[in-house]
Amino acid sequence: MNTDGKPFQLTYLVADKNANTKVIAQNNIQQWKAIGINVALYKDRLTDFNTWAQIVLGNSGDWDITEGGWSLNQDPSPKLFIPTTPYNLGHFTSPELTKIIANIDSEKSFDTNYRKTQFNAFQEYMQREAAVIPLNFSIDWKPVNKRVIGWNNAASAYNNYGNLAVSATSPK
Repeated sequence: MNTDGKPFQLTYLVADKNANTKVIAQNNIQQWKAIGINVALYKDRLTDFNTWAQIVLGNSGDWDITEGGWSLNQDPSPKLFIPTTPYNLGHFTSPELTKIIANIDSEKSFDTNYRKTQFNAFQEYMQREAAVIPLNFSIDWKPVNKRVIGWNNAASAYNNYGNLAVSATSPK
């Protein structure tokens, strides 16, 4: 029910990624229904990835829920949520959020305590707004053969690939 006490429906935009996508989408819709949320697939079907990307990046406003993923890099800035970022797929932003992110990325953030305070403000804001709801988490493993030299796993290593070489003609 919406705030007027009337039923409403959310539109779920799903990119058809693999053989399991339809089953997962149907399960999600079923789980939402079990808690009283009426959800239907965008145009009653899964969407191919290219169309999904056009719809999401275009900010058509005719969908309510979608799924997406992102990976983190060495820079912990949450710039993904600033208004000018093309990959802010939910198109969620606000003046308050933009200010918090600017604080995180400001010169004042060279002070660790200040930066920590700003990240806490970011986390509190995002939890309160619930604009992004994590469904899962995964770790990306990068196995490296023993013959590879110059590989650096340090978070501060911004140029991993520029320093790579091999010490043997075949894998060890």
